[in-house]
Amino acid sequence: MEKNEIFQQLKELASDFGIDTSEISETSSLHSDLKMDSLASAGFLMECESYFNIFIPLGMIENISTVGDLIAAIHHEVGKTAVVEKVI
Repeated sequence: MEKNEIFQQLKELASDFGIDTSEISETSSLHSDLKMDSLASAGFLMECESYFNIFIPLGMIENISTVGDLIAAIHHEVGKTAVVEKVI
């Protein structure tokens, strides 16, 4: 899955989460730009994991502060899932 596809799907999820997606960019901060507190960002990350059928490790979650960081984490984990599916 390409990063631009992930970005578009994240915008849809954010919209479903009640976030105004009109000005979301990869540099948007989850906290200051998207107005997510820690509880909202945790819920959004869990929704992303469910939607993309992945698990983002805690060590990686700690480093997610922007939409771009989240895209990179999802891209990384989706890639790992694809490799496992090919092996199986």
